[in-house]
Amino acid sequence: NEELQSTNEELESSREELQSLNEELNTVNSELHGKMEQLGEAYNAINTVLNSTRIAIVFLDTELRIRRFTPEATQLLNLIDSDAGRPIEHISHNLEYPHLTEKARQVLKTLSGIDEEVCTKDGHWYRMRIMVYHTEEHIIEGVVMTLVNIDAQKQAQKELKEMSESALSAARQFADDIVDTVRESLLVLDSGMRVIRANRSFYDTFKNTSDKTEGKRIFELENGQWDIPELRRLLHELIESNRSFEGYRVEHRFPGIGFKRMVLNGRALRGVDSRQVRILLAIEDITQMPAPFQEENT
Repeated sequence: NEELQSTNEELESSREELQSLNEELNTVNSELHGKMEQLGEAYNAINTVLNSTRIAIVFLDTELRIRRFTPEATQLLNLIDSDAGRPIEHISHNLEYPHLTEKARQVLKTLSGIDEEVCTKDGHWYRMRIMVYHTEEHIIEGVVMTLVNIDAQKQAQKELKEMSESALSAARQFADDIVDTVRESLLVLDSGMRVIRANRSFYDTFKNTSDKTEGKRIFELENGQWDIPELRRLLHELIESNRSFEGYRVEHRFPGIGFKRMVLNGRALRGVDSRQVRILLAIEDITQMPAPFQEENT
């Protein structure tokens, strides 16, 4: 009887221990259930945010297999739900970018992201970024690819470029019109003494044409008729020391047009880039001026 009573007490003690353990398990289970609910809410919130951004996002594991993606990625990369787990290289995407898999593999190998502009086969532009993603413990889990539509940006850049080109063209035309209305003959030379531009007065005065003038060195014009040593010296000094000259008189007999008496003025024009130099050479024909008037303007 004493043995039975002792056994009964042991059983009662074991029952109490089991009951206590069961209560602990219920508590842990409740906590786990709460954590699962929080995790589910966080997961749903993240999915909602990703889906509402209208950004194509694709997560790849370390083997470059698709883990998950946003709805925006379905059209760009031709993805469906059953593609989860498939290698990205097996997907026929709509990007004009044949090296997508190689780039993703490169990011995973070098741990250095890439940022490029890519175009789709139907002409839409996207900014593509491929980066490594990892856990809080810095364990690399794969790469994430994002594609953001930049059609509006590209259109704005195109319009701005067209506006700039139009404004530049208008400014050039305006400058050309001004140059052509100047009475004196004008030549614009580059630093190599090649003629960039000549005005109408130059062509009329010296009976020349643009195809025989522009692109040629001034000293080669008219079979070397402008190859005057003093003029060479003045032009080279102008380039080297930025020293302009005025009132340089030249007398020369040109084949076909005869004797000319001229006054030359030269000035260097330097733009924002000081290495780019242009020379403005003004040629005033004073052949027909009376001798006293010429002496007065010497």
